[in-house]
Amino acid sequence: MLKNELTSTVEDYLKVILSLELNQSGDDAGSDVSMKMITDSLGLKPGTVTSMIKKLSEHGLVEYKKQKGCILTNQGRKQALSLLRKHRLIETFLVNSLKMDWADVHVEAEKLEHAFSDKVIDKLDAFLGFPERDPHGSLIPSSIGFIRKDKNLIALPEAEIGKKLLIRTVPDHKSEFLNYLKEKGLKISSTIQIDTIQKEAGLIIVDSSNKKIPFSITAAMEIKVSYLSNL
Repeated sequence: MLKNELTSTVEDYLKVILSLELNQSGDDAGSDVSMKMITDSLGLKPGTVTSMIKKLSEHGLVEYKKQKGCILTNQGRKQALSLLRKHRLIETFLVNSLKMDWADVHVEAEKLEHAFSDKVIDKLDAFLGFPERDPHGSLIPSSIGFIRKDKNLIALPEAEIGKKLLIRTVPDHKSEFLNYLKEKGLKISSTIQIDTIQKEAGLIIVDSSNKKIPFSITAAMEIKVSYLSNL
């Protein structure tokens, strides 16, 4: 196993890889997680990320594929699911019980997740009533390390114009974006529809309760929706 002083860093990498994998939709679902995706998510230099991924590969936690990316091994996935469960349950506790804003809890959960034992997390899960999803709509892994795949989810810009949509998940780590959603009155389970997509300008405009709300297409890709007719 890796040295103890690297444990939290290792866990962070594994959790990010798993989160990116679970966030894939459409033709990308089930494919390798690219190095660029990991680099962008962690905000680190490409060389730093590649070096760490190679180290994780040497220890059997990921399978590294040059010029393609990586995928978690069974061992790596088990550890990642455990940490992701802790993170999402802590976020749920901070929002539901301590009434913290959904834009502020990611950073706090990042600090706490490494300190909480599985025993404490199991107690927290029971205290919260065994929630299925966290405040940002993401599924919470079970105590036995299982997480089902969200069905019928697509990235917002991939949806059909004019169709009624339900917001299902949003990124938990982008506080400014979450504040923007809150300012515009959008939350999990909000009903919206695409008004227009201006590809040349990189802009998408959605309609919510007769309000026109603009997003960059890049930002909107992180909002996962489902057709209201599919529920």
